[in-house]
Amino acid sequence: MLLNSILPPIITDTPLFGIALSIGAYYLGYRLYQKTKFFLFSPFLVGFVIVISVVLVFQVPIAHFDRGGDIILMFIAPTTVCLAYTMYVQLKVLRAYLLPILLGTFVGAAVSVLSTYLLGSLVGLNDQFLLSMLPKSSTLAIALEISAQNGGIIGVTIASVMMTGLFGAT
Repeated sequence: MLLNSILPPIITDTPLFGIALSIGAYYLGYRLYQKTKFFLFSPFLVGFVIVISVVLVFQVPIAHFDRGGDIILMFIAPTTVCLAYTMYVQLKVLRAYLLPILLGTFVGAAVSVLSTYLLGSLVGLNDQFLLSMLPKSSTLAIALEISAQNGGIIGVTIASVMMTGLFGAT
């Protein structure tokens, strides 16, 4: 426990704390976005701000929050499989447009990696930080694996993928 921690460990030192905080923050963000439809009030961004604020204001040790976060992280790979299933359902369409899809995917991935590397190098990011950001345009499960294999920083990879998804979707 931190010396000045406000919440007792009996509350924070359980996986339920991280799960409840994450889901509750996302839900509040979802409700705010539904009322305003303002892109900066996306559930992810609002949830992110709420979680970080709670952890900082109440001085919750990140290891305590991570106990729940690790459980949530376990659902990333199965979620990616669900995306594959929806692609399978659209197999006829995918086959009809296979060449444009493959070409667009290849060019988009190459531009993403190259621009991230060049811009990151231009502003002086170190190699470990760059390696963490390069897979930002893939799914989180794939980006985490690529980053881990190349010695990237997992937290930076997660933030990069989430921000790319957030701003790419608006």
